[in-house]
Amino acid sequence: MLRTARRENPPLLLWAKAGDNRGGAYHPLLHHMLDVAACADRLWEHALTPAARAQVAQAFSFNEDEARRLAVFLAGAHDIGKASPAFQRKVPELRMALEDLGYDFDDRGITGVHHSIVSAWVLSFWLREALSWERCTARRLARVVGAHHGSWPHAGALADLKDKSLADVGRDSIWSQSREYLLKALAEVVKPPRGVHLTSDLEMQNGVLVLLAGFITVADWLGSLEDYFSYEDARLTAEEYWAIARERAQQALKATGWLDAWQGDRTVLPFDRLFGFTPRPFQEAAIRLSEKVAHPALLIVEAPTGQGKTELALYLADAWLQTRQGRGLYIAMPTQATSNAMFGRLRRDFLARRYPGQAGSVVLAHSYAEDVLPELLGVGEDTGEVVAVHSWFLPRKRALLASFGVGTVDQALLGALQARHHFLRLFGLAHKVVVFDEVHAYDTYMERLFENLLRWLRAVGTSVIVLSATLPEETRKRIVSAWGGRAEDLSEGVPYPRLTLVTPQEAQGTAALASKVYPLPAPPNREVQLNWLTLKEPSQVAKWLAERLAQGGCAAVICNTVDKAQTVYEAVRQHFAPEERLLFHARMPFVWRTEVEERVLRLFGKNSERPERFVLVATQVVEQSLDLDFDLMVSELAPVDLLIQRAGRLHRHEPKHDPKHEAERLHHHEKIERPNGLKKPQLWLLSPGDSLTAPDFGPSRFVYAPYILWRTLLALRSRSALHLPADTDELIRAVYRPWEGDSDPLVTSLDLAERDILARRLEETWADWQKQTEYAGSQAQVRLIVRPDKDVLPESWAEALDDDEEALKHPDLKALTRLVDPGVTLLPLHRQRDGRLTLEPEGEGEVDPMLQPDAEMARRMRRYLVAIPHGELGRLPDLPETPAPWRRVVGLRHAVPVIFEEGQARIGAWVLTLDREFGLRLRKERTS
Repeated sequence: MLRTARRENPPLLLWAKAGDNRGGAYHPLLHHMLDVAACADRLWEHALTPAARAQVAQAFSFNEDEARRLAVFLAGAHDIGKASPAFQRKVPELRMALEDLGYDFDDRGITGVHHSIVSAWVLSFWLREALSWERCTARRLARVVGAHHGSWPHAGALADLKDKSLADVGRDSIWSQSREYLLKALAEVVKPPRGVHLTSDLEMQNGVLVLLAGFITVADWLGSLEDYFSYEDARLTAEEYWAIARERAQQALKATGWLDAWQGDRTVLPFDRLFGFTPRPFQEAAIRLSEKVAHPALLIVEAPTGQGKTELALYLADAWLQTRQGRGLYIAMPTQATSNAMFGRLRRDFLARRYPGQAGSVVLAHSYAEDVLPELLGVGEDTGEVVAVHSWFLPRKRALLASFGVGTVDQALLGALQARHHFLRLFGLAHKVVVFDEVHAYDTYMERLFENLLRWLRAVGTSVIVLSATLPEETRKRIVSAWGGRAEDLSEGVPYPRLTLVTPQEAQGTAALASKVYPLPAPPNREVQLNWLTLKEPSQVAKWLAERLAQGGCAAVICNTVDKAQTVYEAVRQHFAPEERLLFHARMPFVWRTEVEERVLRLFGKNSERPERFVLVATQVVEQSLDLDFDLMVSELAPVDLLIQRAGRLHRHEPKHDPKHEAERLHHHEKIERPNGLKKPQLWLLSPGDSLTAPDFGPSRFVYAPYILWRTLLALRSRSALHLPADTDELIRAVYRPWEGDSDPLVTSLDLAERDILARRLEETWADWQKQTEYAGSQAQVRLIVRPDKDVLPESWAEALDDDEEALKHPDLKALTRLVDPGVTLLPLHRQRDGRLTLEPEGEGEVDPMLQPDAEMARRMRRYLVAIPHGELGRLPDLPETPAPWRRVVGLRHAVPVIFEEGQARIGAWVLTLDREFGLRLRKERTS
């Protein structure tokens, strides 16, 4: 093939793929360009919705066919930068053949510029000169093409190619002539439009640039699958090979699930057909207001826990997708645990009922997703009758491309950060409906990321549903403003529960948005008895619980830190039998935590195996999205909105006696017989001391802002009950209002001689909170991509931050989705008497740190990882090193082995104890 290419046409000797290069085999660059163009041609039809295709066409004032030819040509041209000395020198045998034909290689001058940078540089001139594309349009689309490896080409790197890196692109004309030949051959097949001019509307422009960047990247990935695009004879003409490439592209897309991509049929099913019961009044009202709106739309639903917000969101998402032929659905949850629970709910309870027998793809998207999917799917489960899990979509960066997905909000937030392939995540979410659940769980840093993500989701045609049990008014306004609505248009004082809707005013064009807030029917008020426990010692709390549950009952004790939960549980052990107690937190091997979570759901979920007497001691893991029911709850003081969330787990599964919802009652609930004394829900708060002017918040002050804890204490101190949802708005407004000095209602209402002292200290904590808020905002700002309405994204790119969750890098170099101590990931190993190291204390799962684990063993090892904040171990100066073989394994490359002997290990001054009952306990020994 080398001699044939040399004799007939030298540019065909330029290679794109060479494998191990035995015998000089290679895949010609022109063929690879046509492979990717063919994949793009198929993707245009199967991956882009009619609305997405129209969005691209509108940005260039094209018809759809012209837009298709533009996108396909850009995808095909993605690797033109490989026609350069910097790339072609990599295979010695092929380089020698090129040198025989007169191609020069200035080894002393070549700096090793990546071929994607060369692609952007070449196209910025060629598109303008050969196709008469407008100058700025050519430059920006060239950068879109150059981004296909994850980062937008940096302006400095492009400028260098004019002088000091000229050797990388080739000084002699043979290189430029070869690139000209390849691009013209591609153009003759694809027929790109001439005179292209991109819209001056900045938001529309940015949205389309992101869509094209993601589209080209996916086409390149598919066109690089050697199982479908084998090496071919370089003598084939571009037209001859184009026919082959199109057929292979069809096969590749079918095998990877793209041809089976979910498509709606414009049929909207009634609510009762989807869920087996009629909608509640609040759901009915929300559907009436939101079912038929212009898109992209933003919907915020604020309603109490247990009222069916999830079913409402699924119904509306499906209705919206059907009416506008959207691409699919992604549900963003606050944690991995809530993601796992929602994944099963979406897949089995909704998709299997809504789309039986229809192919498609559904994925779970978070750090441990690939490791837990087999258990969540069920061993040997037949997935042929419902939406399937296509393996091509499983890797983290491809997960959001699937038709349906559930995962952590972090996976979506990375789309708004300066992270590699951020545009691929936005492309994956484009023209879908994205549901953000438990938004009240976001801190200030996450809120700023979320706001920028909302701007970009609107720019790429995505509709958003935000769900929250409680939401401060200022947060609601910021969300509306981020979407582009006018927060000042929102009516004041609309009662809770409520719905906020921001939609385009079609009569005034897409730039005009209408922002409105509507009241929703409130469920009957439920009274939660509120009491304070002045017991200071965990042993006293445990004894009190034993007395309180003497006649039976199920109680939850919610602690704000793992250490506190472990201490309380130690005391609980003295009063409750093993079958009457359980500890649930996140500081344990993931596989153990999953087992505990499953047991918690079996004990306290809907229609559960409810025990006669039980105490669950837990951290905030039970606060979010887990559908649990307790008779009584003891909680450390937390922000009032989170306390309302926690209280939502009290008597949650009470049967509804509304005849209209009898089917739902029978489907979901069996009557729970509660012991005497626990017939009404009870919330007991652990008092932070007797003094209002100097409360002792303990370690909770490092978890939550003392200003908010203090105001929560003041707002609840005189109450004997919570009436929910009636009290929700009043309490949240009282706690989250800015400091107003001596006129602050929470201060003026106190009859205290020390009122001035209290006011002064509250003002100090307010100032501290503002500093923390400003710091969180500034940290978000330096990591965010530009706003779509403020700057041209490809031309404002600085440097890609690392989105590797494992990497032990300085936080400034990471695309953090949460502003927390970066932490360290431990892999506990247990030394057996015979010297073996195992994953389980009992001796199962042998591990040799000196050997690289195979794929199955690596998956198993990842399930035993434990993430620890650095702060908890004083930054671990004596931390063991990651074994060299592990550094080559995804998910283990930064894992630190800690060897336990009889359940105990030491790292410097720290003693670590690990067992299934307590998880990982940390104790620092005192130094003399």
